[in-house]
Parts: sequence; structure tokens; C-alpha cells
Amino acid sequence: MSANPPRPVVRKALNAATRDLHEALHVHPVSLALLERAEPRALHTLLLANLRFTSELEAARERASCWRDLSLAEPRDALRRDLPQHDADSGPPPLDYTDADALLGALYVAHGAQFGRQQLRTAIEAGESTRLPEYFTLPIDQVAWRRLLTELEENGAEPERFRTMVAGAKAAFRHYRAALDAATPYRRQHAHSPR
Repeated sequence: MSANPPRPVVRKALNAATRDLHEALHVHPVSLALLERAEPRALHTLLLANLRFTSELEAARERASCWRDLSLAEPRDALRRDLPQHDADSGPPPLDYTDADALLGALYVAHGAQFGRQQLRTAIEAGESTRLPEYFTLPIDQVAWRRLLTELEENGAEPERFRTMVAGAKAAFRHYRAALDAATPYRRQHAHSPR
């Protein structure tokens, strides 16, 4: 393996294939309430959705016994400490990834969320009455991110494997949206929005 990181061909294609699902989360009422007003109720909803999503995806990764270097245990555990009274099992049906490539696509979504977490942290810190949850204090795991990008490029060059990664990433975005919708007090406001 060369010292230079791989060119992000697969990552760019995966980003393009999932852009609409990703961008829909940026305009979700919970995201907007956090970004525009740092609303505490929206923060709680987002934390709960992330707890459910991250717990399910980490459980799927553990069941599959693959991608050990891409564990989500640290953010999952921080979310558990932020929401000790909540059960991560009371959300949408569990994720069930039996294919390693689909799981890698889903892990792309979860690890990419670190960057969105930093953007939301800035909005939360601007709000004067909200304590910053531990989940938002986690630094971006650059080692795991670089490892993920390397795995994408090494494993996604074959068209069939890439299609499986895309399917996994799309399923993860939809699952996260379902977790956010299940936890949200804003359900009626966006019940007819496109998915």
C-alpha cells in the first residue's frame, strides 16, 4: 500500500448516489430547530434518534463481525451517558446487515455524521441555555475516517460491490430518518414531506 491516500473516486460516487437522502436531513424540522434556534426539545430528539441509530448500527456491525476498526462504540456510549433514562430499542425496526459491503456503506453514513455533529455543536454552543451533551464534545475520529475511506476505495471499485455499498448507505439514511421521525415531537409538521 502506498503512503499516499487513495483518490476518493468511490467516496465521491457514494456521496452523489445518496445526496438527496443526506440533504433531506438538513431540512428536517429537528435539524432546522437546532440550527436556527438551538431549541432544547430538538436537541433531545436528535440525541435520542442518534442513540437509536448508532446503537442499532453498532449492533449490526458486531453481529457481522467485520469492520472492527470502524466501531461506533464511542459515540454510542457517549449517547447512552447523555440519555441514561432512554431505551435505544424503542425506535424503528432494527438494522439487519448481513452483507459486509452494505454495512460498509452504512458505516460511511454514521462516520460521516461526525462532521454534521461538529456543525450542530456550533449552533448548540451559541444557544445560551443548553448544556452541551457529551456526544457533541467527541472529536472527529480522523483515524477511523481515513480507514473508512481506504476501505471504500479498496472494496468499492467492483460495480456490484459498489451497488451494495450504495444500497447500504441509502438504507442507513432512511433508517436514521425513521429514528428521527419516531423520536420527534415535530411529526405532524412534516408528515407529508418527501422521503
